[in-house]
Amino acid sequence: MEALRAEAVAAGTPPLPSAQVVSKVLSQGGSNSCSCGTFLKNTGILNCSSKSCLSGEDALCSQLVAEVEGSAALQEQIEVMKKDNAQTRAAFLKMKLDQEEVIRRCRIEDYRLKGGIGGSKLKAQHQRI
Repeated sequence: MEALRAEAVAAGTPPLPSAQVVSKVLSQGGSNSCSCGTFLKNTGILNCSSKSCLSGEDALCSQLVAEVEGSAALQEQIEVMKKDNAQTRAAFLKMKLDQEEVIRRCRIEDYRLKGGIGGSKLKAQHQRI
């Protein structure tokens, strides 16, 4: 911070206000700071209305909106797939029951033809033919 003040004096300009020096130091500070430091905005030291600050915030907001919309779209797809899965499962179970019924009827008919209940009459009919 002292170096920034000294640069301004050496350049022949009046010393920078403390808020400006702090703002510049925070903006150069690394990943834990942003050009419109939240701390400075919250304390009222910095009024971030510059285009660079707004465009950065706009970019982040746009990215967030896109991610939320993408998430919502994926959630809708999941719900559609769950509904389709439930319908497919119900259709499968119905076909399985129908298949079991056909197998049961075939076994009964086979039993009758081989001489089971009422099979002697059917057996006699088949022998005549």
